[in-house]
Amino acid sequence: TPKSVSLTLDYPDLNATVDAMLGKNLGESDHRIPDLRKSLLDNSLDYTPEIIPGVAIFDAHTPLVSTTHIFIGIDHNGISVPKTSGAIHVLILVINPDSSGLDEHFNRLNDVARLFRNQEMIKVLKNTQDEIEIVNVLHERLSGQVQV
Repeated sequence: TPKSVSLTLDYPDLNATVDAMLGKNLGESDHRIPDLRKSLLDNSLDYTPEIIPGVAIFDAHTPLVSTTHIFIGIDHNGISVPKTSGAIHVLILVINPDSSGLDEHFNRLNDVARLFRNQEMIKVLKNTQDEIEIVNVLHERLSGQVQV
């Protein structure tokens, strides 16, 4: 949904950025946001979340949600993310319920990563100024594999 897309990530740090992205869809006062953020960020402590220059994915497999959520943040100036080669312009958060099983979680994460490794897709996203248009582009490309 358009609530899953953020077109400006102008926040003081990664924690605030992730909180804002989650809050836009879940509601700013949702009590799960700190735990979801922790799950997302802690999951990448041992590796870089950057899948190609300028694009990072954080993921979580957690009992805090009952359905898959995918959040997309796009920032033309880029944001600072630890362990990346430079500014991140497209930030993706993938949260799967633990009821989905690890195989399903990793398959869904792989589908999302494959989509966002495409430089042409990143160009389209960065040049789009409307959340609804971004959601429509993603739905076309994902062909119903995951819900955005």
